[in-house]
Amino acid sequence: MGKKKLDVMAKEREIFIHGEVDEKGNVVIPGCVRNGIDEKSANKIFDEMAEFAKYAFNKSHAAAYAVVAYRTAYLKAHYPECLMAATLNSYLGNLDKVPMYVDECKNLNIQILKPDINKSFSKFTIENRKNKVWAWQYKKCRNSSSREHSIR
Repeated sequence: MGKKKLDVMAKEREIFIHGEVDEKGNVVIPGCVRNGIDEKSANKIFDEMAEFAKYAFNKSHAAAYAVVAYRTAYLKAHYPECLMAATLNSYLGNLDKVPMYVDECKNLNIQILKPDINKSFSKFTIENRKNKVWAWQYKKCRNSSSREHSIR
């Protein structure tokens, strides 16, 4: 159901309610009225389907979301420090999201350590999976190298 194509939706509503006949007069789609449903109820049903279409998506899309949700839950259960470091890195500079994920780290008993000139990198990193995540340091303080992206 294409919710953004209003002209197509209007045509589909007509077919849903009154059905469709071919050029010879044969009924191709009977529609609600031919099936004994009054027009007011048919319109209400169509409106509910159209409203649902705003939130619905096909099965392959739903399956992909399920896989992402499963993998994220697995990482959160088994490698929470790695997941949170990666999540924090993906939202660097977003002042709305970073505090939310810092709070989640606190809920998971993961320490966010203060920047350290000797240990911090330009992004969040983990320290030997000891429930500690090093805070990012201002990028100009360290030169860029492949070492920046390694997880210790």
